[in-house]
Amino acid sequence: MTGIVFELILNLINRDGKPVTVAVDGGCCTGKSSLARSLTERFNGNIFRCDDFYLTKELKTPERLAETGGNMDRERLLREVIIPAAAGETVTYRAYSCETCDFLPSVTISPAGLNIVEGAYSHHPDLAGYYDLRIFMKAPRELRLLRLKQRESEKYDLFVNKWMPAEDAYFSKFRIEENADIVLESEFD
Repeated sequence: MTGIVFELILNLINRDGKPVTVAVDGGCCTGKSSLARSLTERFNGNIFRCDDFYLTKELKTPERLAETGGNMDRERLLREVIIPAAAGETVTYRAYSCETCDFLPSVTISPAGLNIVEGAYSHHPDLAGYYDLRIFMKAPRELRLLRLKQRESEKYDLFVNKWMPAEDAYFSKFRIEENADIVLESEFD
């Protein structure tokens, strides 16, 4: 199945020589990161992770947190990453760490022909129009839970009881899977 994605991206890259921006959305543990890594290795591209753009304490207002998909700072992601990357410019941003509730040191990423925005909420309607290709990843719930248990043993219950339902609400409200350009079943273990 990834062969189809490789072909689509190659066609987009060869289309007009402008940078291609791809968003990979899906629930936790569906293979988004693995797919993004595979694509950037194949095309020597950049990965930008939505996990680096969660809301700071100051932006976590009750109104914003009540929004479906409102826990991500999509405005900053758009301003600092998506727009400059699509223009072929150098991207400089500071990832926000939910662990320390602070910004990490600034990183500078050189322009590339392929830029991947990877993570849940990347297909939010406020961002969707900026992508050349939107990929939705899915996997059977049992496999996702197994992967989640291995990856987030201490935070497993938080993911199952808070983050997975929040993602499901976002997918449903905005019809993320139905509006994706391509839907992939996870091939990665």
